[in-house]
Amino acid sequence: MLPILEKRIRIMTVCARLELVAFLVGMVSLGCFLTGFFAEGIWIPFAILTMICFSIIAGCTLYPKQLSEKSDLSPYTIPIYATDFESICVLLTASPIDEDGWISFRKIKKLSVQLLIQHCQQFNKKDLSSRRKTLNRQINQRFSVRQDGPADAVLKRLRVNLVVCQHSSDAAISWVGRDSVRLLSRNEAIINAVICLQTQELLFPACLDSLALGEVEKYRTAVELLINALTDRVEK
Repeated sequence: MLPILEKRIRIMTVCARLELVAFLVGMVSLGCFLTGFFAEGIWIPFAILTMICFSIIAGCTLYPKQLSEKSDLSPYTIPIYATDFESICVLLTASPIDEDGWISFRKIKKLSVQLLIQHCQQFNKKDLSSRRKTLNRQINQRFSVRQDGPADAVLKRLRVNLVVCQHSSDAAISWVGRDSVRLLSRNEAIINAVICLQTQELLFPACLDSLALGEVEKYRTAVELLINALTDRVEK
């Protein structure tokens, strides 16, 4: 994994964990503070602890955002060692839907991952989007994929849209990097990535923001899924 990518994931993970712990402790402390205040008991230590906890939450929310404002969040460029569409699909254990659309379903830890791989010569966002909708309909029918379900099950879903094309382009780079935080914050998170066969590179969205712990885990899962399958080393 690229050092900068690993570092950013570590920062988001630490902030998300601290924020969660501080929230839980803060809520308990707030309850004790209110009980002590209105019941004329001990409340000052709980008031201080509550303020400390919510200060930690504010810090964990603002710190990644401040870092992101100073950072280059262009998509990561990661070397891969697959030279054609078919070998990529084999490495990712995908099955064909048609000639240019393959699908792979994975269960990684507690996440249900749906990896859709599309092939095109030249990246065209409009054509790929239209084709993706058609492929998703076919996948839903063939594999009986439900769009609804219990809230906890939906929150454990992750979609990875991987486009394999011959050349990199401004349109491809823009698509990978656009709205990465918003797509991760969906109940069923989505991550977009592109493979450029000519340069043998994976374009993966950069992210450095105040994410919930579950969102960070989905991001990490997508990173590891693609990198572990497509390369045995990355540039240092």
